[in-house]
Amino acid sequence: SLRLFLAASATAFQEAPAGSIEELSDSGFLPFGCVPAVQIGDVVISSVGPILRHLARVFEAEGGTTRHQLLCDMLSTQILAAFDEFMRTHHGPSATAETRHRFVQLQVVPYLQSFTRVLRDNALRYGPDCYLVGRQWTYPDVQLFDLVDQTLEAHGPEALQEFPEVLQHSRKVRALPNL
Repeated sequence: SLRLFLAASATAFQEAPAGSIEELSDSGFLPFGCVPAVQIGDVVISSVGPILRHLARVFEAEGGTTRHQLLCDMLSTQILAAFDEFMRTHHGPSATAETRHRFVQLQVVPYLQSFTRVLRDNALRYGPDCYLVGRQWTYPDVQLFDLVDQTLEAHGPEALQEFPEVLQHSRKVRALPNL
């Protein structure tokens, strides 16, 4: 599913502590123990950004206009940065209870404050049933849902209680058919 792919793709390969794919797979840095890749015809894509954009086209979740596509790219980049930090602080070789707690305070809170503003602005522009980019869900909505879901799983509901709009958005995305 798109959600499992997004969870698997949350690794910054250039920062991973490994010299080969085998070392990377054994490092504990990848949540599913493998490098995400998609084969399209005879081309194998293993870079997260192009894979996300390809899947967004397949699922018609990339935004309908050029402006929306650019917003998707910007939001996706922000969420991937948060996911990179999540994976490092929760699954990396130096992960501790302290790094996980600091992640929530130093990374999740500022990111979710930003996404709360986006959701509030969009509610004014598009109405209360909006998503991160307009009136239809896009791949950053699924990415944000996954970040929220993993944070709740790791830290409990109290970690995100000050972000009711983001939690409501997450529930709305969870209810999407075929997610």
